[in-house]
Amino acid sequence: DMTDEDIIAIFSEFDCEVQIEWPERRPNTRNTPKGYLYIIFSSNGNVLNLLCRCFLVIEGGCETFNYNISYKNKNKQLQVIPWLTSDSQFKFNEPSETQRSKFTVFIS
Repeated sequence: DMTDEDIIAIFSEFDCEVQIEWPERRPNTRNTPKGYLYIIFSSNGNVLNLLCRCFLVIEGGCETFNYNISYKNKNKQLQVIPWLTSDSQFKFNEPSETQRSKFTVFIS
């Protein structure tokens, strides 16, 4: 239920050049996609500033960073999973039909 502008406004506190990317956005739809999105910061230092404002949750051996926001008079919790963009740019030398990038899983 958050718009692109809402999200940029929240995270521009950490980076004035913040960008967002919706991997599941469908062309020609008016609704904001549900689920997850990528927030792209211009430097690792800006990511660190965000992580310093998160709280760490360790549950079942997994660590997550959670960031609390207030949106439309409601408290919401966002899960933050940091990684370097360069780590997600792996490509097979000669991909076969079953090795297309949309089926590639990022593991950190």
